[in-house]
Amino acid sequence: MKIKNKSFIYLFVTFILIALFIVSTSVSAKEVTVHAGKIIYVENVNILNPSNLSVGDDVELITISDVVVDDIIIIKAGTPVSGTVTKAQGEGALGKAGQLTISVNSVEAVDGTILGLSGTKILAGESKETEAVGGGLFLCAPMLLISGEGVELPANSTIEARITGTYDIDGIEK
Repeated sequence: MKIKNKSFIYLFVTFILIALFIVSTSVSAKEVTVHAGKIIYVENVNILNPSNLSVGDDVELITISDVVVDDIIIIKAGTPVSGTVTKAQGEGALGKAGQLTISVNSVEAVDGTILGLSGTKILAGESKETEAVGGGLFLCAPMLLISGEGVELPANSTIEARITGTYDIDGIEK
């Protein structure tokens, strides 16, 4: 009786392994070509404020949705995206406005290929330099302390980027 049960268990395990192999090979990769100019949308994960950022700082960005070419997924939604602060200036005296510029640099496709990206988000507050300097010179010195408008990029703000080259990607069928 025990020998028959062992044979049944071995047969059952063999069947499960064959079924798993068949399922894993049916979800195979398919190569597609993605061309320069393909638009992808990314978003920042955190609030970005130039007062606590410096030029060269990395920013945390992710893709908003799957990026698809010919019904093949080449980048999954939520994939981390490389981004960098290229300008960061908090608002200041003399009416100086805050400024923030974020550049989108690259993303990793589902097959591990690094895709170059080009995209920029530019924020600029309203300058009040004319009021501050003019009022300070002709009316009263404390007007020189007027600050320009500050800027801040709220979390989950959309940034449009474009793929910068042509790549062959082993994608995932939708």
